[in-house]
Amino acid sequence: MECIGAPLSWVYGPLLPKLPERKHCQTRRSKGSDADAALSLLDAVQSERVYIYAIGREPWLQYFMALEPEDDDAYIREIGKVLAACQSKGFADARRLYGKDDIHLGGE
Repeated sequence: MECIGAPLSWVYGPLLPKLPERKHCQTRRSKGSDADAALSLLDAVQSERVYIYAIGREPWLQYFMALEPEDDDAYIREIGKVLAACQSKGFADARRLYGKDDIHLGGE
């Protein structure tokens, strides 16, 4: 779940003849999805389950992504809001994925 949106150069950099200045990359971000947008989508599709993958949380990815995620990062707070709302609405399952997980959809 990306609530801030990637800078212009992350998404379109390889397609541009010349990389834009940093300030232009930062002001032209892709559209992210905050908790309100995610909850609207879940309502629209009448979801009963939600699994959110927070990319970059796994320790081995810090070497590829140059990120040092913190527990109070904006996207982690937004994920927490989504999960809390889903749990209060009685979702069958609502969790943040980490590394590897088993998800059982229906049946016994």
